[in-house]
Amino acid sequence: MARKGIIDWIYGRFLLFRLFVDVAILLIVLITMNFMLNKLFPSQQTTIIIWGAVFIASLFSLTYIIRKWRKLEPWNTQPITTAFDFFNRLSPYDAELKFCDILTRMGYSAHVTKKSEYGSDHGVDIIAKKNGNTIAVQVKKWAPYNLVGAKEVQMLLGSMFRHKADKCILMTTSDFTEQAYEQAKNSPIELWNEKYLESLLKKYGN
Repeated sequence: MARKGIIDWIYGRFLLFRLFVDVAILLIVLITMNFMLNKLFPSQQTTIIIWGAVFIASLFSLTYIIRKWRKLEPWNTQPITTAFDFFNRLSPYDAELKFCDILTRMGYSAHVTKKSEYGSDHGVDIIAKKNGNTIAVQVKKWAPYNLVGAKEVQMLLGSMFRHKADKCILMTTSDFTEQAYEQAKNSPIELWNEKYLESLLKKYGN
């Protein structure tokens, strides 16, 4: 999974690099032709006529580059195969709303928390309730190779009491370190990793 995340990151930037190279080549060709035309045809009238032809040819070249660029499959339109692929296309707030929707379909009542006047939600993105229990939920929309550690588990456990929650859920589109799983043992917290989120998307995502 970590390898796929790195490949997707590289692929997305390769497409941008490819477009940059195509445009750079076109600019280099135009600058070179300008230099050659000034040397070969010092007459202003002749230069204008030739530059008109060059301009038209440049438009065709630019059109070709754009068409070629569109044929390349952009990173953000590749088929969705993982939870990270799905949630990575959403803004942080939209991702939280989607998680709320999934929790609601699972039988919870859930809502996104409001930010304080300082722009902080104290580490809790969603408040959910079920069977008389209040659950503080935090969403970590991280790349697959960026694992959530024990520190994040500790911080959510600390934030849980600010919301008077009975337990908490830490969700991530990545996975957790061994230390994070160890930290979660015998604590009122559930760790939902990408694999589990994928199963929820298949069952409740539509």
